Amino acid sequence: MGAGRPEEGKGERMARWYRNVNALGALACFAAGAVLTAPLAVAANTLGVLNLAQAAGGEVIRQSAQKRHKKS
Repeated sequence: MGAGRPEEGKGERMARWYRNVNALGALACFAAGAVLTAPLAVAANTLGVLNLAQAAGGEVIRQSAQKRHKKS
């Protein structure tokens, strides 16, 4: 896929994609929360925090897939 990551496995690529999508979702939610009124801003920021947690989980999955890939 990327020229700089020829040894990357499918699990790593999928986890990286999952992490990046959730990070972008968090950014979009926080941006929306900055311009919305109070009740909607709280909801948007809550969704942003959940997306950040999922992005962190995606990074943990990617790192464990990377370790598994290096062992084999």
